[in-house]
Amino acid sequence: MSQNERGLALRNGFVVGMSLLGTWSVALLVRLVLPRHLGPSLFGEYAFAEALAITGFGFVGFGIDMYIQKEIPLRPAHASDFYGGTQLLRVLAAAVVIASIGFIAQRSGHSREVVLTAMGFGISQLCYYAANTCATLLYAARSVGRLSVLNIATKLLWAAAIIAAIVGHAKLWAFALAAALSELVRFVALFAIARRVVDLRVRFDVRETLRVLEKSAPYYLNIIAIVLYSKIDVTIMGFLLPNRELGFYGAATNISSVAMLLAPLIQWVVTPELARAAVAKDELYAMMRRALEWTLVIAIPVALMLGLGADFVIRTVFGLRFAPAVGAMRVLAPLFVVVYVAMLGSTAMIMLERAWTVTIVTLVSFVVNGLLNFALVRVSLAALGEGGGGIGAAAISVGTEAIVAATYVALLGRGVFDRKNVGSVLKSLGVCAAVIALHLSTRRIGPARLVLDMLVYAALAIVTGAIRVRELYAVVVSALRGRKKHAIS
Repeated sequence: MSQNERGLALRNGFVVGMSLLGTWSVALLVRLVLPRHLGPSLFGEYAFAEALAITGFGFVGFGIDMYIQKEIPLRPAHASDFYGGTQLLRVLAAAVVIASIGFIAQRSGHSREVVLTAMGFGISQLCYYAANTCATLLYAARSVGRLSVLNIATKLLWAAAIIAAIVGHAKLWAFALAAALSELVRFVALFAIARRVVDLRVRFDVRETLRVLEKSAPYYLNIIAIVLYSKIDVTIMGFLLPNRELGFYGAATNISSVAMLLAPLIQWVVTPELARAAVAKDELYAMMRRALEWTLVIAIPVALMLGLGADFVIRTVFGLRFAPAVGAMRVLAPLFVVVYVAMLGSTAMIMLERAWTVTIVTLVSFVVNGLLNFALVRVSLAALGEGGGGIGAAAISVGTEAIVAATYVALLGRGVFDRKNVGSVLKSLGVCAAVIALHLSTRRIGPARLVLDMLVYAALAIVTGAIRVRELYAVVVSALRGRKKHAIS
């Protein structure tokens, strides 16, 4: 990759990163307010309805977004060949899924309000998938400027709708429709931008649509497994455990999701760059080494602080009613470190034309995770008391995801490691151990020790070289230079 190409990639990553920070901040504020407003039981119903919709809509992605990330960076005009056909199939499939969601929620004994809420989230998911396909086209074309602004604007619209529902003491389904409204606006705007930027046209080419769906089949199965896997714990808990227990676990996952800030950056920025680098295996592995290094250097301290501050955060944000959520939040803290490794590993495998291997790994992990949840969440609740079901589900998620990450690393081989990234990760883990010891030895100063923890981590990370300030500065300078040299629409 040339210096100019690298600068453009870094610049796009910087723009997307700032957009993610803005959208994440808005989303986090809303997700912190909702549990406190609804309370454990009602929030448990909300979490179940949302998880059921997300799970059902795992079947309408068709894998085309990953296909776009792999193919469109090299031939943008190809998008119009299959866009119309795949979107028509998506709408037809969505109608079936929404009806199924309502039927399942009703048959599982939930109230009419929960049924309507689940179906409302289904509409939101349809708009979300449609918008994400347009967004993926723009990321693949390296056009991220207006997209980033739009992401923040629609998140603000969602937040405003949620606040209106809270102030008006609206029914539960109104919160789902708030999400649907913001995603619909996002889709309409992104479609208009994609028409201009990548000359996207809606036409129905049956032969090309079927060909793309065939090519996307391994990605499709992989996405199904990923989506089902992401919500299998909440869905199963919704069937097996009281709403309060699900509410505690939902609150813990809401807080812990702060660590997933980098996930869209990997999906929409790193993946297209890996696709371009995949023409040369050595370059692909070189990019993987640096992506792995910087992702873990950022993710490890975030996970650490989430674990150390769990009791303070839960008590401050949600109140004493949600105290049983602390254990699940602590157990969940390291999950996102291994999730990032798994994400990068699966992406590299796909770029190396090993998509079916990724699909098999994901399907196996989904089955194992689901069976373990069915077998153990009730046992965990009985053994650990209130909040114990969430602790069991969290432990299962961390364990299975760690095995998935280790599997990808083993399949990719030693090429994804070098002295730099191994050294940075080991130093980060060493600094974590020192900060945990400090945290345990300063209990008498209360929550103020969290500030001390962060300061000590930053100082030790810089001194040991876990974070290389000069290299970070060079990355920022390169990104800013890329801004001057390339106009980003």
